[in-house]
Amino acid sequence: MDEDAPTSALPGDAFGSILRLLPLPSQLSVAGVCRAWQEGTRAYFAEERRLDLSGVCTMLTDDALQAIVQLRPQLCELNLYGCRRISDRGLAVLHGCRSLRRLNICCLPLVTSEGVAALTQAVHLDDLDLSGCTGLCLDVPALTKHFEQYLEMSLDEDGLDAVQG
Repeated sequence: MDEDAPTSALPGDAFGSILRLLPLPSQLSVAGVCRAWQEGTRAYFAEERRLDLSGVCTMLTDDALQAIVQLRPQLCELNLYGCRRISDRGLAVLHGCRSLRRLNICCLPLVTSEGVAALTQAVHLDDLDLSGCTGLCLDVPALTKHFEQYLEMSLDEDGLDAVQG
């Protein structure tokens, strides 16, 4: 394959349209085809504003999250529901996501109150879903202070606290 085969040979936003059809692991591996595809992949990811990683939850680690997030500087919405291998270290990666406004970290047992508090101090979130995070103590002052105007605490059917804004 030609190392310099331009993705621009594809009409319009065809490269991005093709990437959208692929599962996330395939999207990431496409960048390894050639230099031009790597640039096309970076350009596609740079414009992406929403990302749902709940479908790759069994294999997503803190390091993988860091690699994925670094490619998406305009990320506004992130769903990590059920990504049980994500810890506070993974949340720390999100501190650089200045556009992030909505975050779903439901059912992440390795996430602690300290990690969430640090995130809410670094990033201005409008919506944060923490239900099912068994490692949280929801009495953390930083969380309460940041979200007090629209904080709703409830005990779910499964006995886990839910915080919704």
